[in-house]
Amino acid sequence: MTIVAAAITKQDGVVISVDSQISWDSGKSDEGPSKIWVDKERRYLFASCGDIRASQVLQYWTEWPEFRDFHKENIEKFVVKDVIPAVRYALEENGALETSKKIDTFAAGLIMAWDNNLVVIDGDFSVTVPVSGRWAIGSGANEAFGSLGDTGPWTKTDVVKAAKVASKTALGVGGDIYYASTKSLEIFKA
Repeated sequence: MTIVAAAITKQDGVVISVDSQISWDSGKSDEGPSKIWVDKERRYLFASCGDIRASQVLQYWTEWPEFRDFHKENIEKFVVKDVIPAVRYALEENGALETSKKIDTFAAGLIMAWDNNLVVIDGDFSVTVPVSGRWAIGSGANEAFGSLGDTGPWTKTDVVKAAKVASKTALGVGGDIYYASTKSLEIFKA
């Protein structure tokens, strides 16, 4: 159970905040910032929810394609044509791709950000580029959406607050809150 909250801000680019709790069967543990990571070479910021193994494969095995200026015309096309194949390959090669009735899925959700671009990749490989400029995934998504509201502008504080609100009211969300921005590409504890 997780909360990942994200929004495009004026000062910090995209800010993403996450909780630190992992849970299984009847247990839970607070395990630091493992749900959020940075690819400094490509200047990407990521956060995931769902299955830990799938998230680890995404983080450590995916060869992320480079975003180039000609992609600015169509962010969704870049993610569908370049990012999704890289994600699928990493998942399949490392035992985290699930197939049922000839349909491939993975047991996680992913938010990817760079500069002022915010993209969501669901477990069925569908891609959302939120026109609202904000999104949330995980079991605390409704609480985070409620905290952020429908319209910005948002700040880093708003995004961190959204994760904190979810950690207080959503089942399975808890522990310390961590955040990062596409401007700093550093992970901080809130």
